Amino acid sequence: MLRSQGIGGYELVYSLVFLCIILFFILVNLKLIKKSMIGPSSVVFILFFLTIIFANYFTALLILTLAFATITLMKKWNMLVKFFLIVLGFIVLVFSKDILILITNWFISFLGNGSTVDKLLILQSNILGYGGVDNVALNRAMTIETSWHAFLQSPIFGIVIDSIEQTGGFLSGFGQHSYIMDTFALYGLFIGILNIYILTQPFLVRMERGNVLVGLNFSVLMSTLILFFMNNATPSIGFAIYFIYPFFYNWLSTIQLTKVQ
Repeated sequence: MLRSQGIGGYELVYSLVFLCIILFFILVNLKLIKKSMIGPSSVVFILFFLTIIFANYFTALLILTLAFATITLMKKWNMLVKFFLIVLGFIVLVFSKDILILITNWFISFLGNGSTVDKLLILQSNILGYGGVDNVALNRAMTIETSWHAFLQSPIFGIVIDSIEQTGGFLSGFGQHSYIMDTFALYGLFIGILNIYILTQPFLVRMERGNVLVGLNFSVLMSTLILFFMNNATPSIGFAIYFIYPFFYNWLSTIQLTKVQ
């Protein structure tokens, strides 16, 4: 019941992805916040980041990698600094599992034995359970292809009109793992296009040239489209993207204007 309300699991992890992107942007633009906020922001960022890593969602890791790289590239640093940070960030994200195993091995060798060591061993087993890239890509491709074929069956009005099927009380006949493609499959071309417009409009109206926040806005827009193309949408994810993010954007925009004046 709690999972269906968006508490924990998939819903929690992907909500934290967008909060992590916001916090990363703040930490690479420290002039936008007070010095007293740097410490708490760093702690919360690390907490969210580790939660995402331990959750073993490859798509979440992919989105973070692309978003962090985008923010770094759009930051007004010289190219050498950007290149170094991107390479460093890529190593940390992609090899985070190995890095965490290395750190926990050090603690285990230092502590010797006890309940803490037992918990660290359990943690290691959870980390090593990380899913493979090939399996994720294959599963996503199959579900998206299913929705695409369903869309081609009824491209104008969608399969919800006359050709949707039920199996064991559940809807079938489309992929059910791509919010964007499933919308096209269920409701047809016009609703599908309208859906994309609704998803992107809050970001497009904030895409101001010369604004220091454009990197944040573009990275969240890109992450939103990737997530909704490859995964389902949930209320808690929508809350993070379309309520929490605009609040932080407007708050940071106000701080930026104050500093300019």
